[in-house]
Amino acid sequence: MVQLCQIVYKNHVIKFQLERRTRKTLEISVYPDMTVKVIAPVDSLMQVIIEKVERKAVWILGQIRFFERFHPKHPERCYLAGESHLYLGREYRLKLVSSMQKQVKLSRGYLCVETHSPGRPDVTQYILEQWYLKQARIKFSERLDMCLKAFSNQEQFQPKNIIVRQLSNRWGSMTEARNLVLNRQLIKSPIECIDYVIIHELCHLRHRNHDRNFYQLLHKIMPDWQKQKNRLENLMVNFAS
Repeated sequence: MVQLCQIVYKNHVIKFQLERRTRKTLEISVYPDMTVKVIAPVDSLMQVIIEKVERKAVWILGQIRFFERFHPKHPERCYLAGESHLYLGREYRLKLVSSMQKQVKLSRGYLCVETHSPGRPDVTQYILEQWYLKQARIKFSERLDMCLKAFSNQEQFQPKNIIVRQLSNRWGSMTEARNLVLNRQLIKSPIECIDYVIIHELCHLRHRNHDRNFYQLLHKIMPDWQKQKNRLENLMVNFAS
């Protein structure tokens, strides 16, 4: 169960979601939507949790200010001709083509959407989202195979399944059942950013928490992970809608 809590630090109210799990350490995360989440050991005293959040208050506020730069986000997509959309880190202009077929093609800087109702943005949105989802499933599977090659003992880091879904505040996760869950919006980011998220989650198969051992493994497998993480975060402004 998630508990909503807050502290006051130098006239700043920091609200956070508290979740208790069977673990030894406390973890604090700030997500792109500026949500603050604290995962604490089941038996942690509330006062101890609050004290630890207060000690990290400067860092938390710094992360929130960083993400505030991307809010309000890019205006919501209207799915009209000429509108800009991302695919694998590149911008494409939306081109609507009247056709009895429903499909999407990439052509000379354009995302060409063939539709029987070019005047209906809702139809265009549906066709485009289904295309993104299909591409995400194909591309993420390809990138997983490539990323696994960076590990010396690949079998230990092989997830059972890849699940692609819409996630509100994270790029990916690794479930206890070894299912790799990836945000469908990642298909709009560069290949290197997709690889960063995949490798990050694969490292959790050995180290569940973001401790020193986790980051040592992540750095060993992907030395420029911080660069790709920052690149991904800086692209968030384009991921609205």
